[in-house]
Amino acid sequence: MTRLLTGAIAFILLLAMVAAWAADLLSGEVWAEPPVELAASYSIPVTVTSQLPVENVPLDPLVDFDKVLAAINATGVLDPNSIEVREMGTGRVVAHSLGDGFGVSNRGRVQWVAARPDQKAYEIRFRTAAVRPVLQPRRFTPLVGVGDLVSYNAGVPRPVTMRFPARLVDLTGDGRLDLVGTLPHYYSPGGKLGGIVCIPQVVAKAHGELEFGEMVRLRYKQSAGDDQSRHFMGPYLVADVVDVNRDGRPDVIYTTTSKTTRFQPDRSIHKFVHVFLNSGRRDAGGMPEFVFDRKFPLPSDPAAADSEGHWWGPVRVVDLDGDGALDLVVGRMFSDQDDLVRDPRCYFLKNTNPRGWPMRLAREVVIDCGCRACFLDVDGDGRRDAVGLILDPDAQTPYRGNLVTWRKNLGGKTPRFGPPRRFPGSPLKHSTFLAAVDTPRRRGLLLNDKRTHSVRFLELLGPSGQRDIRLRSRVIASRSADVVAGDQASPFPCDWDGDGDWDLVVGGGNGWPTVILNEGTDRRPRFALPRQIPSDGRPIRIFMSQVFPGIRGYFHDMGYPFPSYVDWDGDKLPDLMLPNITNRVFWYRNVGTRADPKFGPRQQVLVDGYPETSQTLKETARRLGAGSGKWNKRMLDPASPFGWRARAGFGDFNGDGLVDMVHADGRTRHSGGYAEAYALFVQYRDGEGQLRLRRDRVITHPDGKPLKCPGYITSQAIAADWDRDGLLDLICHWGPTNTKCQPMFVRNIGTRTEPRFDHPRPLSLWGRPLYNLMKHGPYWAVHDIDGDGRPDLLAGCAYGNYAFYRRTAMDMPSRPTFQIGTARMLSQ
Repeated sequence: MTRLLTGAIAFILLLAMVAAWAADLLSGEVWAEPPVELAASYSIPVTVTSQLPVENVPLDPLVDFDKVLAAINATGVLDPNSIEVREMGTGRVVAHSLGDGFGVSNRGRVQWVAARPDQKAYEIRFRTAAVRPVLQPRRFTPLVGVGDLVSYNAGVPRPVTMRFPARLVDLTGDGRLDLVGTLPHYYSPGGKLGGIVCIPQVVAKAHGELEFGEMVRLRYKQSAGDDQSRHFMGPYLVADVVDVNRDGRPDVIYTTTSKTTRFQPDRSIHKFVHVFLNSGRRDAGGMPEFVFDRKFPLPSDPAAADSEGHWWGPVRVVDLDGDGALDLVVGRMFSDQDDLVRDPRCYFLKNTNPRGWPMRLAREVVIDCGCRACFLDVDGDGRRDAVGLILDPDAQTPYRGNLVTWRKNLGGKTPRFGPPRRFPGSPLKHSTFLAAVDTPRRRGLLLNDKRTHSVRFLELLGPSGQRDIRLRSRVIASRSADVVAGDQASPFPCDWDGDGDWDLVVGGGNGWPTVILNEGTDRRPRFALPRQIPSDGRPIRIFMSQVFPGIRGYFHDMGYPFPSYVDWDGDKLPDLMLPNITNRVFWYRNVGTRADPKFGPRQQVLVDGYPETSQTLKETARRLGAGSGKWNKRMLDPASPFGWRARAGFGDFNGDGLVDMVHADGRTRHSGGYAEAYALFVQYRDGEGQLRLRRDRVITHPDGKPLKCPGYITSQAIAADWDRDGLLDLICHWGPTNTKCQPMFVRNIGTRTEPRFDHPRPLSLWGRPLYNLMKHGPYWAVHDIDGDGRPDLLAGCAYGNYAFYRRTAMDMPSRPTFQIGTARMLSQ
């Protein structure tokens, strides 16, 4: 009897343990992958077979772990989270990162840095599992220097980026809601142009906080028998992720613009909504395998923007009329946010199949539901209300100046919606895209933030009614999040606060310069969140209609400040210099201290012979279209010596102790509207000792020809002693045919007091030129990032994320070569 009682108690305890584990899986702070029975540890020897010329050379052998395991008839699959790199001989564990390939397969580059040139023998250790785990967030991601992205490495979750969030939905099959959405441009150098991505949720905490892991791209096959996986293409694309065929698995619905036809063979791709069904199979990275099933024609209108007469997004798959069948709703991007209005119209395509699948879509009907609307039952009456954007009447500029509001669903076979209503509490500002989350466990809204491209989940707490709508805001974050600072945020690495390590001062398309403080060290940086920079108590911001009068509603009312942090006024404190989208240059005097910079009011950099008055500003505004509403950009403007949307370089080029400037020359103009040549502007003191600036000359090559700006992209001139000979060289974009943003080294072959410049030479990584990395940018920066005395290169990408290129790899003519040996089992 005692044995039976003991056995019963043990069985009850076992059930309790299983129940507790299950409860933790759903609500406790545990990692997503449960323990697996099949596990073994292995080691692969890796030998560098080429010469390493100096210390701190990046290594990145390409390892196919499936082939490695097959060669020794091993069972199981790679657990990528277990990979570890060790030095042979010393046994020292070396910090490493993983290339993008491990997001979708078991083949990719394992990346680390060789501390010494004679350290050539390594081993890569790893474990296997019965089922391929998804990538977990890394506690620390080293800066390797092969175009890898800079991570926060803060030790706590930091915001992730998603330009167009789509859903919170379980794609990994672990019961947690993953973030799915789209990226309209290149996310990292040399990557794919746009795409649909998933950031898996990896931790669910007891109090409801959400923590996510590594970004993974979703892929598809054109047919069930296709053996090739393809990426969803952009540049501009949107998606929804819904179980359209009611088989219990989330599917993908995707639309894009006509611009995508330039990058793949389907010339009609922008005319349709494309449906990809979840096959139930998973790729090697653990993501579902999607297979193309069918497509539906998009609503068309000759006035549709950017897509040759076809509206394309947002696309929402939702039972909008409450009949049990999923319908289709398509928005009117990008013309829905032009000038001073927000277009509240969407197209409703009713699903007339009472069984729901396959969809039979009726002809589109225009509904007034709000700009870029999504649909969620906000007031708890059982009908899905519309949540969308309206113009923020208090916005500094109407361009992307939005408020999130909701409209009550009034019912009807064709749904009707009431007037916009604000959510309670603080206004929901700074969003340009939103999506509904409507699951049994969580309901609410995903909102992007135009300032930083971060995403937050606005959870709707029930019960609710029209007078009792309760919301809780949660930032979507990951411990391995990349540093992201906003739209095309050009970087300037510097010691902002005088503590001896490098920080980042960055710009951004929407006009706010920010500072990202390094709370770690040069060798092991740890970054704080981006922080806006105040002047006289208010955040600094620059945009077109703020500078030029009479152009409110300007069609591209952005800022693009290109910050530098240099001592402009010679008082031993670095000041904030802000060239920008306009053809004026502004600066902010540092009135604080070296450790605690503070900034006075905005001042304009004026050049001899170019006085600024209200009349000159009005004249430039007139050229832009003030008074006519017919907007222009980048015109030849005799009121300014500077070119439009140009990044300037600052340094003492003539040895007089004063900071000078290299800028695009406003006296010249390429057919694309940008300035055609670079010019040197030098500071001097007049007879009364006052600092003044004069245009010195157009910069020329030894043959007397001008140093050309690129014809169709932002010009950049960065002053840096690249070859360490004591003279300031230039790292710049060079043209006019260089439209791929390739950085060029223009060596100073003159003297300390009389600079002269050689012909440009392209900068490379392991002998391969750094070009065609992305559409917008990169915005280059030069700084000794790794503290070895050599200037390195930082590339600011389209989202305000940053790729690092180590100088040792840039100076080598080719990539190191490797011999990868046969794996051996360590334990089981």
